Amino acid sequence: MSNKNKIIRLKLIKLYGQICMLGEPLTKENYITLHHILKKQYKGATTIDNGALLSLFMHQDLHFIENWYYNEYDYINDYLRYYKETRDEQEKKRMNGYVKKLTKEIKNNKVRK
Repeated sequence: MSNKNKIIRLKLIKLYGQICMLGEPLTKENYITLHHILKKQYKGATTIDNGALLSLFMHQDLHFIENWYYNEYDYINDYLRYYKETRDEQEKKRMNGYVKKLTKEIKNNKVRK
């Protein structure tokens, strides 16, 4: 992780606490990471505004979804912006289930093919 990523991650933790914004529990193996809402490859800056806190596994699932359902990936990123503004815990719980459902659906479809 770059030093700038680490600094922004720590600033986000100060603002929001040590949480996964998609509601996944943190553990030693499932530690907190910095997600760029607008990807760096699309000129997304490493800033507090463009950053979200995700557990490692949820971060991996989100990018897994991106490869299969790009519109859903955008929808989840829109949610992350919304969460940062509202801290809506009910929506966080719903989005956690939604990401898990999409990930399971993709994995099941891959096995069937």
